[in-house]
Amino acid sequence: MPSEEACREVEKSLLDWRRSLPAELFPEGVHHWTVENVWILLLMAMSYRLECILYRTLGKHPTADAASIQRAAQRQQNAMFELDTVIERIMQNQVAQFCPLSLSVKALMLQPDCALTMDSTNCVSTLLAMHIETALSPTLSTNQKCIIRTRIHTGLSFMRETCEYWCSLKWTLRMFEVVVSRMGLSLTVADDLVPDLNSINPFDSTDGSDFPLRDDDLFDARGEDGFLDDLTDLNGDWLQDLLGSRV
Repeated sequence: MPSEEACREVEKSLLDWRRSLPAELFPEGVHHWTVENVWILLLMAMSYRLECILYRTLGKHPTADAASIQRAAQRQQNAMFELDTVIERIMQNQVAQFCPLSLSVKALMLQPDCALTMDSTNCVSTLLAMHIETALSPTLSTNQKCIIRTRIHTGLSFMRETCEYWCSLKWTLRMFEVVVSRMGLSLTVADDLVPDLNSINPFDSTDGSDFPLRDDDLFDARGEDGFLDDLTDLNGDWLQDLLGSRV
């Protein structure tokens, strides 16, 4: 793990970099988004994702005291909020088709000529993982849980839309949908349904009765798609489809 001092230096560099940007590179000044200027949103998304990871690292640093942990957690939530806003801008302005795969998920299976996304790491999948981690905290209030559930499903909606342009993303989407459903994070799950994290494995194929899905828009882990059944069948066609996917 990097030293706390090194993390502070990265934090300062990030803040100085953002303050030094010219006004035309701030999303608030753009009124019409196209393929020519969508890279501004991508730049902001990458920077806020880096902040999310930085503050999560600081919050878990072994030398951090209680005040430092609280500060890092708050700044991580602020960075996640800003990244959520960037993703919503992309969806609202219908420019997801112009975004590279790296905005949604780490590019693991790209061809050698896809250097643009190969050198980038994920934004939306990182954000979803952090939201899920936050949502499972026992200290959250009911209102906070509702807000985080909404943000989780916004991220899933973005992934569903992006699947139209990057077919290999469907496996990452299915994984998150299974985790969300098994962890009781559907938008319509009752607040008193708290999962037992010590006994539940989101990839364990059970009778599916622990957290029944009640959100029509959420992937049904035990329904028509039968994803959990396919997941446990290593001889199924889905594995060949996954390994043979091209983006």
